[in-house]
Amino acid sequence: MLQNSKSFKSYSEQIELLESRGLIIDDYNYFYNYLQIKNYYRLSGYWYIFQVKNNNIKTSDFANGVKSSDIINLYDFDVELRNICFKLICIFEISLKAYTGHALGETDPLIHLDLNKLNPNADDEIINWYKDWTKKLENHVKQSSNKPCVKHHNKNYCGQFPIWAAVEIIDFGSLSKLYSIASKDIQTKIIKKYGIDISTETFASWLSSINDFRNQCAHQQRIWDSSLKNRPKISKNIDNDMFNMPKQIDNRNHNIYSVLTIIQLLTLSITGEISYELSKHIDKIDNMNMVNSQMMGFPLNWRELELWKMSPEITTTIESNEDQTSFKLDKKYNERNL
Repeated sequence: MLQNSKSFKSYSEQIELLESRGLIIDDYNYFYNYLQIKNYYRLSGYWYIFQVKNNNIKTSDFANGVKSSDIINLYDFDVELRNICFKLICIFEISLKAYTGHALGETDPLIHLDLNKLNPNADDEIINWYKDWTKKLENHVKQSSNKPCVKHHNKNYCGQFPIWAAVEIIDFGSLSKLYSIASKDIQTKIIKKYGIDISTETFASWLSSINDFRNQCAHQQRIWDSSLKNRPKISKNIDNDMFNMPKQIDNRNHNIYSVLTIIQLLTLSITGEISYELSKHIDKIDNMNMVNSQMMGFPLNWRELELWKMSPEITTTIESNEDQTSFKLDKKYNERNL
């Protein structure tokens, strides 16, 4: 039987309800204001972890000693985690647009308008993907009609955008789909730019996972303990010391550890170093009440892994040529090529 909608409660009544369930309000005025600007329902997604279970069923009662500051600390941790991750994903997105535009444009500046050139071996699935992709491209162009670059191409080139311009109009989802539509040869060219020895299928799974994760960050969703809808493949060619994962996909791929580690690897490839800001931020959760990095899928020894150092102990040099970029770690870490 369906229940009636819950009754409205004022902020003070919301706090009274939480107190009746065992939450300690260690700064009433601060928490009152916090509820006003964050929303009781949004915060409930963060305090559930502090509530006790009865016969493995979550109750509304808080564990002994849980304070309102514990909830605030976890919420603020998640906000900053989203901000850091979104910034790093943007760095990757820009590089992917650049590499994709160059790899495709080298064949034909308008390759994206001809599937036979984009992928001569396209099967029925790819043909359908391409039809959907071209419609989305048209929509992106219409939505960007007031941008100077769109006006320029409409006025001077009959609305035809070379691929290196088109990639700057589309969103990350359309960009990752364009990669999947392209031929294996072009996909391989793009991957080589990152200097990472993985298959085209593995990289496609990374793009899918990053795209979903990016959307979670962009829409202010809770991410610290979220499960990935599209789990990334972990390549057997990548040193397991980097990921500390079994070669086969395991439950840890449900958590965000896998996508965060991939983001760290791509950040290293693009900028020459990992994000120490991200590493240091993850470290904070292990000093918080009732939560830890293992809940995010991190292994116990994550701080010892090369992609999760807290400071620039790894010396990275970049060797570039027309085909790929490779990164070498210093002798302290047995000089290996990623």
